[in-house]
Amino acid sequence: MPNIHRRGRDRNYGDRDGRGGGGGGGGGGNRDREYINNSDLGGTAKRVWFKGGQHHRDGRGVGLSQAVLQRRVMLDDGDIDMSGGGSSRNNNSNRSRGFRRQNFNGRNRNNNYRDFPPPKRFLEESFTGWYKARVVGELAFDKDELISLLSRHIGLPIIAYNFQKVNNEVSFYLETRDVAEKILDADRKITLPNGQKMRINVKPISCPVDMTDELRENIKLVMAKRYRADTKALDLKKFHADPDLLAKELLVPLMKPNVLNAVAQTICKNIPGIVAIDLSENRLSSLDQLRPLIEKATSLQILHLHKNSIRHERQLDCLQGLGIVELMLEDNPVCSRLKDKTNYVREVRKRFPNVVRLDNEALPPPITFDIENDTKLKPSLGSYTCNPEGALVVSQFIELYYTIFDSDDRQPLINAYHENAQFSFTCSPGMGSYLNDNRNMFLIGSNETRTKLLKTGPSNIVSFLNSISKTEHDPASFCVDLTLFTPQLLALSISGVFREVGSNKKVPMRSFNRSLVIVPSGSGYCIINDMLYFTTANPDQISEAFKMPLPVVNPAPVVSPVVVPPVVAAPTTAPLIPNTLEAQEQMIAMLSLQTGMNIPYSKKCIEENQWDFNRALFAFNECNKMGSIPADAFIK
Repeated sequence: MPNIHRRGRDRNYGDRDGRGGGGGGGGGGNRDREYINNSDLGGTAKRVWFKGGQHHRDGRGVGLSQAVLQRRVMLDDGDIDMSGGGSSRNNNSNRSRGFRRQNFNGRNRNNNYRDFPPPKRFLEESFTGWYKARVVGELAFDKDELISLLSRHIGLPIIAYNFQKVNNEVSFYLETRDVAEKILDADRKITLPNGQKMRINVKPISCPVDMTDELRENIKLVMAKRYRADTKALDLKKFHADPDLLAKELLVPLMKPNVLNAVAQTICKNIPGIVAIDLSENRLSSLDQLRPLIEKATSLQILHLHKNSIRHERQLDCLQGLGIVELMLEDNPVCSRLKDKTNYVREVRKRFPNVVRLDNEALPPPITFDIENDTKLKPSLGSYTCNPEGALVVSQFIELYYTIFDSDDRQPLINAYHENAQFSFTCSPGMGSYLNDNRNMFLIGSNETRTKLLKTGPSNIVSFLNSISKTEHDPASFCVDLTLFTPQLLALSISGVFREVGSNKKVPMRSFNRSLVIVPSGSGYCIINDMLYFTTANPDQISEAFKMPLPVVNPAPVVSPVVVPPVVAAPTTAPLIPNTLEAQEQMIAMLSLQTGMNIPYSKKCIEENQWDFNRALFAFNECNKMGSIPADAFIK
């Protein structure tokens, strides 16, 4: 066996019968080095060979391999001569290409690489679904004969759109990938009457449409033909395949925005009372051009969009406002996304709440309310308490907590937290230094970081609270919701506004929301769970903040008054006054029962607090601590 590492210095090896190998003077050796003859490229002939000479399996000098020839063909396939006349190298099939192939029995034969069948060429997928085919050759056929010939060859029916023939070149459009692939595979496999091979090239295309006045008029004519005046229904299914458009060799795909816009404008101008539109099988991926129908086609109730390219339910938002009761969406990519039928129906009814039939299936009627359009909701209460008894506890706790929180020293708050208390802080974007301690679960995926930002124990919690800027809260902005009150547990949320003090920088007013879980501890209460959220106050909050004056004590002419101290937990909205005498008496009786005051004093207390039961209860507690309530208030 020859030493292949000698890089051609020992070349006296050949095939078994002594022919082909040889030294530098042998004909076989020269042939081995003639890999590619470049005479067709112009200039002097150039030969290209590998640096170490040729080494064939079993020592046979068999010339170029089948793989090399196939690659040569693929390179030539990328540059198809579309001139119709071919080239000199195609017409001279017996000319040597600078190499000869030797078979295994020792007989030489001339072998042109064109004798090998061209490899199957890959066709890129078109994002529009359209392909353009070009056929070159001396084509003595009309459209029907050529399409029939190609159809028989590939074994599939062919619909050729916008068929054009110029000299010896024919072009047309295809809308299915399988047909386009098979036509491309037929390249140089069909022999023309003159003996030449039919040259075919197919490529994906964006399918441009030039919207001229003539084309716009043809679109109107086809729409008029497809409109049924008796049912007010317009059938635009597979619009581009309309026989009238095919006969005129017009390619008018509705997927093109300018075409769909022309259709929408025609509907709005000529048939605004339309009830049903079928837009199926048009490869629609955008419906934005149909927005004018919301205002113009107010009677539209039936819309068929099946077998299109709608990928997301948000693409239906542009039609929100149409009174659609029947919708067809099946065979769109969005249906594969929303596999769960409940979610599918919910997403559709978000856009079209009146839909009762979806994809040919009846839906349960939508839930609606038989109310007038101008009905307004009652104003919401500023605060809520599930138990009036708990309101007193909560009011005292909040007042004491925020009095210390807004002081110069927050360290006493350590007594407000349970020994096993946990604290979590979050804030909105743009909150500056607060972001360093932001424990937003949506932004923090690491369990280690989440645990690190969770403050546990009174010392750690108060240490963090001391790191926050000095603050001043507006008690009049507080909104308190007591959602659970039991002897073992209280759950409440409180929101309001505050401003940072003691800083030279101008800091925007802040808004906060706090969720607290409070448990009894000894003779008092303490926090076992605290979640605090900071954000920037909205314009309405800023305009109302720090503007409510402190209540004024008004002495009564007959009896000693119940002094109303500054109220911490005041609601942002005035409470609703009981509209019946019976309701008022019940509220007075409840206050009398809880405070021990008689009915006249209970009535005066609740009237001076604008019939806000929580405020009146809090006022009683404060006045009772100061000893300002006269003794006769408790005489019954």
